[in-house]
Amino acid sequence: DISNVCFHSDVQENETLKKTCYLTLGALLYEHSKIAKSPKLLHDIALELKNRLRIADYQEKIIIVKTMGNFGHKTLDQPLLDIIQDNNNKLELRVSAVYALRRIAPQIPQKVLPVLL
Repeated sequence: DISNVCFHSDVQENETLKKTCYLTLGALLYEHSKIAKSPKLLHDIALELKNRLRIADYQEKIIIVKTMGNFGHKTLDQPLLDIIQDNNNKLELRVSAVYALRRIAPQIPQKVLPVLL
C-alpha cells in the first residue's frame, strides 16, 4: 500500500518527497475512509502514524501532524491533544495540531472543546 512507499528509506531521505508523500497519504486515507469496508487498514495506518510521531524529530513531527489532520481518523485525537496541551512544544507544532483537529473535532466535540477553549 501507499503508506509503505512513504515509510521507505529512499523517501525518508528526501525531505520534499517525504513531505509530499505524507500529506498525500493523509488526504487519500481521508477519502478512502468515506468508502472503506474494512476499518482495520485505516486503524493500522493511524497506529503507525502515532508510533512515528513519538520518535520523529521536530520537522518530521510537523509533517506527521499535518498528515494526521488530512487523514482525520478519530483515533488520532489524543496525540494531537497532547501536543496542544504540552507548553514545552513550540508554538508552530501546537498550532499545527490545532488545525489538524479540523476533521476530528466534529466527531468528538466533548473531548476536543475543553482543550481548545
